[in-house]
Amino acid sequence: MKKFKALFVLTIFVIVISTAFGCDSFKIPQSKTVTTTVSLFNNIKFNSIGLMPQQIVIKKDLSGSIVYNVIGDAENLKTSIINAVDNVNESAYGEGDYLAGYRAIYIQEKNIKQSDDFVTVTVEFSNINHLSSENSTSEVVITTLEEYLAENSNIDENFNYIDTKGNQSSLVNTENKEDFYLAVCKNIGNQAFVIVDDCTICAYYTESDNAIITLNKDSIKSSSGEVFKFVFTQSDFPLLLVLISAGICLLFISVLVYKIVKSKQSIKTKQ
Repeated sequence: MKKFKALFVLTIFVIVISTAFGCDSFKIPQSKTVTTTVSLFNNIKFNSIGLMPQQIVIKKDLSGSIVYNVIGDAENLKTSIINAVDNVNESAYGEGDYLAGYRAIYIQEKNIKQSDDFVTVTVEFSNINHLSSENSTSEVVITTLEEYLAENSNIDENFNYIDTKGNQSSLVNTENKEDFYLAVCKNIGNQAFVIVDDCTICAYYTESDNAIITLNKDSIKSSSGEVFKFVFTQSDFPLLLVLISAGICLLFISVLVYKIVKSKQSIKTKQ
């Protein structure tokens, strides 16, 4: 019984220590809808230091990040990049909310990385929709398909979407609309990819007849900066697989701890 208790305590200790070392001390700042719209792809403050957008990643909870490249040295550019992000936030919220700690976007120093002659900069956000103000929208806005159709039920484009097989598709005829989301994208510069993490894109629509759309399972980009829209659904990670993975991990830790205990006992016996 004592051996079992010791094994259990050591297992919990290993898990706690592993979790503690794996935690990031960075605290995500609070966010809310901005007063002045934040542009991620054509921002004067970012353009002034040469940041070029490469891709934007949006997660299930609408948080995410945008990746930029800039030619130069990471150490030399670090201060300018952090100041630019701060200036964008202050302009977005005004002095009051800015001093209160609200941030539409934020950056961690570890996400300013040197890669050969380029510096890769990852700027994060807590909610992509918070970047749009009441008066104008940012480059990407996401709503549920149900909400979108409630406000835009009688427009022709709803019947002119293209599905992943290249066939014409209708939003109106989509079943289980509450399970689908619609992203409206505009002015996506540099032909950057829009990625919906752990999701599946089902169909798209573009306002440009000349735009070349590149479509993958979870990403899309357009050769044109004009408006394009796409419908996606969230991919549910199987709960059973999560439980099995967690079980295997705990079993591995338990076996490892058991071997350590047995080894120490064997050494004591020999002595």
